[in-house]
Amino acid sequence: MPDKSRDYELELFNVMSAMGDIEFEMSEEELLDELRQEGKDIEKEAEYVREVFKTAIKEYRQAPLREAQKKYEEHLSKIETRDFELPETAPERRNLLSGLLARKPEFGSLLTAQHRDFKDVTDADVESYLKQLIELGALESESEQEDSE
Repeated sequence: MPDKSRDYELELFNVMSAMGDIEFEMSEEELLDELRQEGKDIEKEAEYVREVFKTAIKEYRQAPLREAQKKYEEHLSKIETRDFELPETAPERRNLLSGLLARKPEFGSLLTAQHRDFKDVTDADVESYLKQLIELGALESESEQEDSE
């Protein structure tokens, strides 16, 4: 998700402040007359306010999703910087992953749908999946396997 530099809370605050400046004692007709006298296009103003509210509501609802995405990316970054002991070559890593998936087919659900047939998975993806499985405790690294023998 792209990082937006807009401050939606400030925008919402500004809209609410502007609304607070309106004299609520005015009838709807008086308010519309005042807007017309100021030369404002009422439909454009109404559409603008609707869009501001839609954007603010959407951003508010998506805040947990953005936070989860951020945490996921931070976690992946930590996994990538951690030292894992994996097989040396890409074919060995691919064999390890395919063997694990054969023994434990439930882990196949961890792969995205496009990778479930295992043909189009890149070597980098195989390595990433193995690291994630080790991190989750579903697979022991080579050093842990040697220690348990």
